Amino acid sequence: MNSFAVHAGSLFDGFTASGPATVYITDHRIVRVDRTGALPTDGRSVINLGSQACLLPGLIDSHTHLSFDAGPDP
Repeated sequence: MNSFAVHAGSLFDGFTASGPATVYITDHRIVRVDRTGALPTDGRSVINLGSQACLLPGLIDSHTHLSFDAGPDP
């Protein structure tokens, strides 16, 4: 099982912004969001993005060009 956490100075969930937050990820899925600013105590590795970063958990880039090929042969 691949588990880690991402910590940053703020978080925006699409509705509200909050202060320091930690997003817990297990097997490529968000399993928990902690808005208290606490770091994990279960021994999992933490990617700390710093106090100036803002997490946007679940954000999907829906502006894509699926028919565009950027290869050398047009």
